[in-house]
Amino acid sequence: MLIAIGHYLPGVKVGGPLTSVKNIVDNLHPYFDFKILTTNADFGDSTPYPGIVPNTWLPFENCEILYVDVARLRIPQVWKAIRGTAANVLYLNPLLDPVFSGSIVLLKRLGFLNKTQVVVCPRGELFDEALAFKSTKKRCFLFVAKMLGLYRNVRLHATNQKEFQCIVERLSVRPEQVCLAHIISRHDTTANTNEHTNFSSEAGSIKIVFMARISKDKNLEFVFDVFDRVAKDVSVDIDIFGPVEDEYIWKSCQERMKRLPPNIRVKYKGIVEKKFARQNLAEYDLFFMPTFAENYGHAIAESLSMGTPVLISDNTPWRKLVEQGLGWDINLSAVGEFVSAIEAVAATPKSERADKRVQIQEKMLSILNDPKIVDENISLFRF
Repeated sequence: MLIAIGHYLPGVKVGGPLTSVKNIVDNLHPYFDFKILTTNADFGDSTPYPGIVPNTWLPFENCEILYVDVARLRIPQVWKAIRGTAANVLYLNPLLDPVFSGSIVLLKRLGFLNKTQVVVCPRGELFDEALAFKSTKKRCFLFVAKMLGLYRNVRLHATNQKEFQCIVERLSVRPEQVCLAHIISRHDTTANTNEHTNFSSEAGSIKIVFMARISKDKNLEFVFDVFDRVAKDVSVDIDIFGPVEDEYIWKSCQERMKRLPPNIRVKYKGIVEKKFARQNLAEYDLFFMPTFAENYGHAIAESLSMGTPVLISDNTPWRKLVEQGLGWDINLSAVGEFVSAIEAVAATPKSERADKRVQIQEKMLSILNDPKIVDENISLFRF
C-alpha cells in the first residue's frame, strides 16, 4: 500500500493528518506493507530535512518512505513515483491537497490507474467550518470535481458519521463509496492508569496548556477573550505550544498578553516534539483549545489519555464531555461557560483533582483501545 501525504516525519509543523497516518502505519503494519510518498521538508519550509536523501526509498519506522525534493516538486514527478511502486492500494491525504491527492485522483479518473484502488481521506476538509477558510478556492474545486465526476471510482474514508454525510453531499458520491473507519489511536497507548496522574495544582490556582498550530482555525485569540473575564483571585498559568502558522494572529495574541492582569501568566514554549507531547500534556490541570473546526483532535485524545481534562468548543467529535466526566465542550458563543469551567477546576481541591485524573485516564484508555477501531481500519484498505 502506498500512502501519499504532503508532509510526514520527521516534520513537526503538521498536526492531525500526519499523526493519523503514523497511527495507521504503527497499528496496521502487521497486515499491510506500507510505503509513504511525501516531501523532504516540513510544512511551510523550503529547507529540506537534514541527512535525508531525496527520491530514494528509505526504511523508516514500520514502512519505507520516498521523500520528493520539495525544490523540484512537480505533479509528473509524483505520478512517476506512484507508477513506479506498482502499489495495489493508494491512500491519499487530505482531499484538497492538489499534488498528493487531487492530481492523483485525476490520474485515476483518466484511466491511468485502472489496476489500483484509491482511497481518499478528506480529514474534515468538507465540514462547513473548514470550508469557511479560503472558501472561494475550495468551493470552486468541489464544483469542478462534481462536474467531472472526479471521485466516481474511488473509495472515500469518513472518520465519523458527520463526515460521512458531508462526503456524500459535498462530492455527490454514492453512500456505498464511503467507508466509515474511526481514527485509530497511538499504538503505544497503554492501560497503565498510574502513569502521569500525580500532577495537580493547589486549590485557587490552575495550570493550563494550549497545544495546537497558531492559526485562525485553532482560535487562540478566543483564549484571551476568556482570560479577560476570569476572576482576579484565580491564579492562572498557561503554556502555549505550537508552530506559528499565522503571524498576524500571533502578533495580536502577543499584544493581548501584555494587557493581561497579574494573576494570569502566559508563556510560549515553541514546538513540542510529537514523542514528548503526551508527557507534556500530563503536567497540566486543563487542556484548552477553543477550535473552530476539528475532524478528530489528536491532542484532545492524548490529553485525556494522560488524565488531563479538556476544555474545548463543540466543533469537534468529542461531545457530551461533562456527562462522561472528561471535561467540557462548549459553544463558542457562551464565553461565560468557558470562564466558569476554568474557575471550577481552579476551585477544586488538589486531592480531588488527582482522583479525577485517574478516572479520566481509565475511561479514555478504554475508548482508545477499542479493538473495533482497528478492525474498521483494516477493512478500509481491503477490496
